[in-house]
Amino acid sequence: AGGGGSNRKSQKESSSEVPFLAAVMHIISPAGVFLSTPNTESLFACLSFCGFLAFLSATSQFHQGTVLRGACTMVASGLAFGLATFIRSNGILAGIPCLIEAVSVAFAVRSSQGVSLSRVVRLGSVVVGGLLVATGMVLPQVLAYQEYCAGQSPGQRREWCEWTIPSIFTFVQSHYW
Repeated sequence: AGGGGSNRKSQKESSSEVPFLAAVMHIISPAGVFLSTPNTESLFACLSFCGFLAFLSATSQFHQGTVLRGACTMVASGLAFGLATFIRSNGILAGIPCLIEAVSVAFAVRSSQGVSLSRVVRLGSVVVGGLLVATGMVLPQVLAYQEYCAGQSPGQRREWCEWTIPSIFTFVQSHYW
């Protein structure tokens, strides 16, 4: 009996070391120097970490049966990811877990598990969270288009305004880097 308890303790200790080691590696990595400079990297990292923490907490709450709490936490996760995406466009990749979660819940609804209020609420919260992530990508595009393209004469408009899908992110990446 004593051996089982120590085994559980060592499993718990080793599982709690993973987040700590990930945080240490994030800080001491060569890119960690950007966390101490006045740019958006630190805020982006903070919002991304908060989004992932909320996402994991929401899925845990769903599994525990606290659906309303899980749904609110999932939307908060989407809000954190959306703000991170607003700050840096590569935050859109944080939408992938939302997409995977939405697909898995949709499959559960289509399978023999069927439709239930908890699955509908869960799916709805994941969709709202995913839309918040997408909003973080679309909003800067809309604001830039209004500023540099809408109402400007053709001679004053930047070249990206005429693209089939105008993207200031793509333009800045190709033009300045």
